[in-house]
Amino acid sequence: MAEIGPVMAIPSYFIWSLKKILQESGADPKDILFKVGFDTGKNVGDSGETVLSPDTFTDFLFNHLMESGLGRPKITRYGASFNINMEESSESLNRKPPQGCHYTAGYISGIATSLLNREYKARETECISKHSAVCVFDLA
Repeated sequence: MAEIGPVMAIPSYFIWSLKKILQESGADPKDILFKVGFDTGKNVGDSGETVLSPDTFTDFLFNHLMESGLGRPKITRYGASFNINMEESSESLNRKPPQGCHYTAGYISGIATSLLNREYKARETECISKHSAVCVFDLA
């Protein structure tokens, strides 16, 4: 298992407040939240010195997402790509208005890019905030 530096779970209310502040300022929060998530995930991954195999990464990501409180994932690997179904995604629980899990997509992208040593991008295809049963991310 990869050793990483200290991680602090971010309360969902922080992400919701940041989305609201960005909207009130006239900014589109989607790209900003993705970038903040990506940089955070990459920094978490870079705090360790281990490059993981895709199989090891699947186990690591499951444990890390559970421990960080971002959600309860089910992860399926397809070659070098991954499908991540998240139950109880903490970012999606505030459904008014439905917005998607841009921070989480960025975070998953950043941590994968760091720990798998190649560029990855997670794309959310379904979201609880948009009345889906789970949030679904395709990571490729």
